[in-house]
Amino acid sequence: MKIAFRVDASNVIGIGHVMRCLTLAKALTERGAEICFISRILTGHIFADIIAAGYQVYPLPKPRKKIIKSDTSTWLGESFDTEIEQISPYFTTSSIKSNKVDLLIVDHYAIDKYWHQAMRPYCQKLMVIDDLANREYDCDILLDQTLNRQATSYKNLVPNHCLLMLGQAYMLLREEFSLWREQAQIKRKKANLTTSSILLMLGGSDPLKMVTETLSAFGRLQKEGKNSSLTIILPSNIQFSDRVHEKIKGITNIQLIIGSDNVAELMYQADIAIGSCGSVSWERCSLGLPTLSIVTAENQITLNQELNKQNAVLTTGLIDEINATRIYQNLMVLLNDNTLYQQLSRNAFTCCDANGSRRVTPILIGLNQELTLRPATALDKELLFSWQRQESIRQYSNTPKPPSWHEHSLWFDKCILDKNKELFILTLANQQAVGMIRLDKSTPIEVKSTKPTHTISIIIDPQFQGKKLGLLALKTLIKQKPNSYFLAQVHPENVPSNKLFLLAGFTKISTDMYQHST
Repeated sequence: MKIAFRVDASNVIGIGHVMRCLTLAKALTERGAEICFISRILTGHIFADIIAAGYQVYPLPKPRKKIIKSDTSTWLGESFDTEIEQISPYFTTSSIKSNKVDLLIVDHYAIDKYWHQAMRPYCQKLMVIDDLANREYDCDILLDQTLNRQATSYKNLVPNHCLLMLGQAYMLLREEFSLWREQAQIKRKKANLTTSSILLMLGGSDPLKMVTETLSAFGRLQKEGKNSSLTIILPSNIQFSDRVHEKIKGITNIQLIIGSDNVAELMYQADIAIGSCGSVSWERCSLGLPTLSIVTAENQITLNQELNKQNAVLTTGLIDEINATRIYQNLMVLLNDNTLYQQLSRNAFTCCDANGSRRVTPILIGLNQELTLRPATALDKELLFSWQRQESIRQYSNTPKPPSWHEHSLWFDKCILDKNKELFILTLANQQAVGMIRLDKSTPIEVKSTKPTHTISIIIDPQFQGKKLGLLALKTLIKQKPNSYFLAQVHPENVPSNKLFLLAGFTKISTDMYQHST
């Protein structure tokens, strides 16, 4: 599967867009995808990081137009027509080794449906990664990892067939965060702030002011006799690292790191973070790190508001309002109030489970298949209700009576929120929904396997039954869940389902039970 990313980084735009694309690229590469990046030569670009990750970068020329931080429509640095003229040769020559990629992924606030439409001849499918919901898109898939983002935000902005992946379930984090998460949960509960480690992490477009004011606040902590240390992480493309070196000279208990490759470990070690409210917020949340959040750009306002609603950060204000006194006061609040500290940590953990890439990747890899398993959303409630009331589906159910709307709603809402269940909608290449698979971690019998165990329930829309979609769905599921143990309970008189699980390679272990191990 050939996939191209169109994304930029600069001292104005920041590096967050490229970093989350690299996270997704790595996950897709592990599934066998061939990846390349198309990116403009901007001041503060991070081509070296992309190349170091093992990917080819196809550069676009330096922009002729001024890029203004507060106006995302200027971030392309060129007109749409010029951009298309510059990018199309990469597809029409041998550069990308194919004049049409399987998937073009666009993560750029300045790009809208007109660019998408112009690029359609060069890709089978087009995906957008966005946070703003402020323009029209012509895409097949749209991912917006904003906390609590709802489909209504994109009403009339995307085509009817567009698959929406919205909210915290799809937050793109590197695998290192999931690896440190369990240890972080233990550490936060035992936090003793008499000795504290403070982490200041800047993004690619964050101002020097954040460092200056934090250093002043840290100095006041030291004068107060607080036993604290400060770690400052700067991105590799930052322009003022020399000035930071000068500012920290002679100050004790300070560590400066430029271009860290172990951010998750450093966040785990920290007790409190100070930072902007960009995509790095999800990294901090995944490790339950209480944070003094600072809004450094307009596009961070919504994110900060949602984190505030969850009581998952201590908002310190807009960057123009920030001063050492405000940072110092908020640090003192956290250091002296363990109840608040624990509350912020617990709430942060609930905002991001660090498994977004694992959910997104199978969906994208599945685009080349005849059938895709996508996670169910609130928009699927009525569809499932229509299936659940079909007589042919209820016939062999443990509860043959069709559910009422109220009963179904309670079940569906609980299922969507239950971390021990996974609910997938089976869709064809044309986005037609044809069935459902539910996975439960609980099992009807005692299981001795040490592998992750799932009990399968499957429904195929009656009008699509007899087309071997159930078999394809099970085979697709098994590929997406390697190193797993599956159980399926099937009514002995349900001949089609018994035949289905045997054809899928399951072994019958009792009159109504099948098993399969991968």
